[in-house]
Amino acid sequence: MQKKKLIVTPPGPFAESNTYLDYLTKLISDKQIEVKILKSVPLIIKNPNPVNILGAGISAPHTFIQEKLMNMHEDHLKDITKYFSSQGVKVDFQIGHQSPQELLQKELDGKECLMWAVEISSDYNLWNELFGTRETELAKEINLPTLCIPSQVKFENPRTLLIVSKGNQKLDEFIPVDIINSFNLDVLLMIDAEDVNIDSLKREAAFLDLKKDLDIVKAGFIDGEDSLKLFVDSSNPSWIAYHNFDKPFIERAFNMNTTNFILSAERPVLVL
Repeated sequence: MQKKKLIVTPPGPFAESNTYLDYLTKLISDKQIEVKILKSVPLIIKNPNPVNILGAGISAPHTFIQEKLMNMHEDHLKDITKYFSSQGVKVDFQIGHQSPQELLQKELDGKECLMWAVEISSDYNLWNELFGTRETELAKEINLPTLCIPSQVKFENPRTLLIVSKGNQKLDEFIPVDIINSFNLDVLLMIDAEDVNIDSLKREAAFLDLKKDLDIVKAGFIDGEDSLKLFVDSSNPSWIAYHNFDKPFIERAFNMNTTNFILSAERPVLVL
């Protein structure tokens, strides 16, 4: 069996993100999973090759800054790589000026990848909720399930996954079978749609290559109370998974959206 890759967006200052790194290490330590760290460094100039100013004399300052920025990030990635290696995790990294998605396509076949992991470090405020954060933008940009882990959440072995879906796709298009099986998760699929046929979905679920049965219920209001909130409060699922559904600005101001889910998370959020 081919080892799967956990793609990791590196955290900021090392000492401030040790909980995040510890979570990832313990999550995969006894699994056949390797870590690939990808870091996209923005270009200060379009062409990072040295450019002289004043004839053949002084080098342009932006070239020097670009090189220093790249070296700084590379040193940071080497420190993180050493951390994972010291915990017995096989790891390597790639740094470049391409977008995260372009780096991923350049380095790996998507079939090798289990999911992407990113630390939730953005503040929960109205600005971030309305306009998005680096976590939500990454999840939109890449074509992989993205596990968004709150900075201060300590590791507990994940046992349950609650998937909240609009019910407008086939199950095999968004149920993360490899992730569910890799971590042996009990799964409840909650469909947030009025006209969903639960019996039809259960027949469809029988054809998924899942190690465990998939429970399916309908979201909504029972006696005036939100069934999703009731379920989360009572069962306390290890992870909650959402479709990365986008909404116009006005809808984001008045209704729940993926950004809100991530920023208010008290547990890891898996964006599908």
